Amino acid sequence: MKQSISLFFALTVAALAFLSCSGKGGTLVECTFVEGSPEKVQILSSDLGIDTLIAVQGGRFSFRFPDDGAVTTGTFSFNDDSVIESFILDGSHLSYTYAGDSLSFVSSGGSGLNLRMKEYDSLQGDIYRKVLEDPDAYDEYVEMNRRMFEENKDNFLGVRAFMILSQFEDDEGQERLISELSPSVQRSPRIMKRLVDINKRRATAEGAMFLDFEVPQTDGSIKRLSDYVGKGKYILVDFWASWCGPCIAELPYLKAAFEKYSGEDFDMVGVAVSDEVADSEKAVSEYGIPWNQILGGGIIPSSVYGFNSIPQAYLFAPDGTILRKTGLRGEQLDLTLSEYLR
Repeated sequence: MKQSISLFFALTVAALAFLSCSGKGGTLVECTFVEGSPEKVQILSSDLGIDTLIAVQGGRFSFRFPDDGAVTTGTFSFNDDSVIESFILDGSHLSYTYAGDSLSFVSSGGSGLNLRMKEYDSLQGDIYRKVLEDPDAYDEYVEMNRRMFEENKDNFLGVRAFMILSQFEDDEGQERLISELSPSVQRSPRIMKRLVDINKRRATAEGAMFLDFEVPQTDGSIKRLSDYVGKGKYILVDFWASWCGPCIAELPYLKAAFEKYSGEDFDMVGVAVSDEVADSEKAVSEYGIPWNQILGGGIIPSSVYGFNSIPQAYLFAPDGTILRKTGLRGEQLDLTLSEYLR
C-alpha cells in the first residue's frame, strides 16, 4: 500500500499517533505476537484517510482510531498483506493474539458490532460453500444479506449488506435502500460515494453529452477522452484492466468489431482503469490489441462516469453524445454497432 507524503496527511498521522498514545476515546486495536512477530504493521482506514506503518515493539503494537459512529472501518495487516484483519470503528477495545499462523480475537466495550460481524462472516462462509455445491443456494445468501440489512440500518453492517444487495438493484432501487438507512449511516463515506456515483451515472446517461477527463502520461504528455470522442466519428470506448478476466474475455468480440467497422466513421479507444501502466502495456502487446489506448488513468475514468465494475463500454456519437451503454458486450456488440454503422 502506498503511503501519502502530503503535509496534511503527515499532520493527520501525527495527530492520530498522539491520540493512540493518549488512551482517550476511539477504537483501540492491539495485538500481541506470541511468535512470528513482524517488524511493522500497516494501519489503514480508507474511510478516514489513514494509511501508515507502525513499528512492533516488544512483540506488541497498539493503535487508537478515532471513533466515527460505527459507520467506518479500519484494518491492520502484516507479512506482505498475508494477514489482514478488518474491524468496525465503534469505540471497542479490540485485542488480538498472533501465534505463527493463527490470529485470535477478543472484543470488549463498544457496540459489540465486531463480534456480530465475525458471526456474519462465518455464516456467509457457510452459505458460500453451499452455493459452490448448489447454485440454487444463492437465494439463501441474498436473503441472509436482506436480513442483515434490516437488522443493521444504523451501523456499518447495514452498509456492508447494502453493498451486496445493490448488485441486484438499479439506481432507483439503490436510492430506496439508502433512504431506509439511518441519517448517520447515509452520511457515511461509502454511502455518500455511492450517491455521488448514481448522480454521475445520471449525468452520463444515454442521450447526454460525454464528460471529458485527462490522464497524465509517463512521457509528461496529457491524454484526454476528447482527443478521440466528439471528433466526427462513432467511438466505442472500452474501460478495462489487464487483471480483469471478463475484460480479457471480451477481446475477441472487440477485435471482430474493430476489424469490421473501423475506418472513416468508426474507431475504438481502450481506457485502462486501476491498472499499472506496465501491466496494461504488456497486455496490449500480448493480446495484440490494435486500437488506441489511454493508460494510467487509475480511478479517474470510473470517478467521472460513476461505474463500480469493469468491463464497461460506451458508444459515443460523432458529436460526443452518449448513444449506448448497454448491448455492448459479447455477441450483442456487433448487433448494436450494426444499428448505427452500415
